[in-house]
Amino acid sequence: MIRLKIIIPIISFFLFSYLNLFSQNLEKLSFDKHSLTFNLTFNNNNNYSLYIVQVGGISFAKFGDFECQDKIKIQSSFNDYLVNVQAENDTTIINTNNIIEIEPNKTKTISLAVIPNIENVCDSWALDLYAIVKFHNGYVFQSSGELITSMDMQANNDNYTDQEIQNMLIQNDINIKIEAIKNLKYSNFGKPTIENFLKNKLNDNSPQVRIEATKAVAYFNLNSLTDKLISNLFSSNDTEEKLIIIKVFGRLKDEKTIDVLINRILSQNKDEGEIAAGSLIEMESVDLPNKIRFLLQKHINWASGSEDEKSKYSILCNIIINYKYMHIIPTLQNLFNDEMYSNINYDLLKYLGGLLESVKPVNDNFLGKMNGDYYGFLDNRNDFVRFNAFNLFCTTSTNTKLLSKTVKKFLKDRVFYIQCRAAMWAGELGFTEFAKEINGLRKIATGQEYDELCNALIKLNIPIE
Repeated sequence: MIRLKIIIPIISFFLFSYLNLFSQNLEKLSFDKHSLTFNLTFNNNNNYSLYIVQVGGISFAKFGDFECQDKIKIQSSFNDYLVNVQAENDTTIINTNNIIEIEPNKTKTISLAVIPNIENVCDSWALDLYAIVKFHNGYVFQSSGELITSMDMQANNDNYTDQEIQNMLIQNDINIKIEAIKNLKYSNFGKPTIENFLKNKLNDNSPQVRIEATKAVAYFNLNSLTDKLISNLFSSNDTEEKLIIIKVFGRLKDEKTIDVLINRILSQNKDEGEIAAGSLIEMESVDLPNKIRFLLQKHINWASGSEDEKSKYSILCNIIINYKYMHIIPTLQNLFNDEMYSNINYDLLKYLGGLLESVKPVNDNFLGKMNGDYYGFLDNRNDFVRFNAFNLFCTTSTNTKLLSKTVKKFLKDRVFYIQCRAAMWAGELGFTEFAKEINGLRKIATGQEYDELCNALIKLNIPIE
C-alpha cells in the first residue's frame, strides 16, 4: 500500500491535468452514500487490452472535528476493493492483486469503497471523497468529489431495536429479511445468537436472502459456518450467490476452503476461477504455495495447451507469484526460456509487474532471481510485455552500465508512455546524461506524462525551462 499525505488542492491540480485523458473511457459511475462505494464501469474502444493495476482514494475534510469520541457507523458493502484513508487530506493507493484486464471493445465494472477514518467525528462535519483508478499505460482516472456530511451518515445511526430485527428475520417478505440481516451489525446480539440467525438464513428459499446472509458471515468472521457455505456453493443454481461465496472464502481465510477454491479454478467456469484465485491470494496461507507448485509442475503441458488449459495455468501462476514463493522460480524460468510457452510468459510478466508499487530499485530476492529473464523480453513486440519487462529489469538490476544502456534505448521506444517510464527511471537512477532527451519529451507531453517528466528533471537537479 502507498499512502501519500499531500495537500488536496495540489493533488487535484495534478490529477485534473490528466483526468480528461481517461474520463472518456468511463461509461458509468454511481456512488452509494451509505457504504461509501464507487461503482465504476470502463469501456475499452482500443484495439489492445487495458489493465487496471492500482486503485485508490482521496479524502479531503471541508470542516468538522475529527478527534472527538462519538462513534459514526458506516454500512459495510461487499466490494472488489476497499481503500482506507484518513479523514483529513489523505491519499492512499493500493495494488490490485488480480490485475484487471479490459479486453478490446469490452467493458469492465469494479466496485471501490473509500472509507475515511471518521469513527471519532462529532457534531457537524463534511468531507469530499474521490476514487482513483490507475492503468498500465500511465493514465489515471480520478472521479469528481462526492460530498459526505454528518447528515448523510445519520441514517446509519437510526437503527432498529434488537426485538424489531428479530421479528423482521421471520417475516415472509424478502426485502424485510434482507434489511434485518444488514442491521445485525448494529444490534446488541452476541456472536452465538447472530451465528444462529445467519445459519437459519443460509437455508432460506430466496437466493437474495442467502447472499445477504453470506456477506454477513464474512462481516462477523464466522468460520463456524464455512461448511454450510461450502454446501451452498455446490447446491446453489444462482450464479451471483456462487461468486459471492467464493469471494467470502477469501475474507474468512479458512484453510479448509483451499481445495474447494482450487477446484473452482480447475472447473470450466472462468469467472469462478478468477475470483477463487483472488480469494486464495487474500487467504495468505502458508501451505497453499506448495499445493500450487505441485499443480503447475504436474500440468506443465497446460502452458502450451488449449485456451482453457492456458487460462487455468495462468491463474495458478498468478497465485504463486503473489505469494513470492521462491521454490517456483526454476519452473518460471523454464517457462521463460521456452518459446512454446510465449502466451503464458506474457501473463507471468504481467503478474510479476503487478507486484511493483513504484518506480524505485528494490532489493527483492524473489524478483531479483529472474533479472536475466526479464532482459530477454526487452525487445518484445507486445507493448505491455516490453513495458513490464523494462520495469522489472530496472527494479532489480545492479548493473549500472547495462541500466544506462537500457534506459537510453527505451527513451526512444515507439510508445510514448514507455518513453515516459524510461525518463522516470533515468530520474530515479540519477542518469543526468539523459536530461536533454527528458526535456525534449516534456515539451510535447501533456497531463500526467508532463508531471512525471518534470519530476524526473527535478530529481536530476535540472532546471525546468
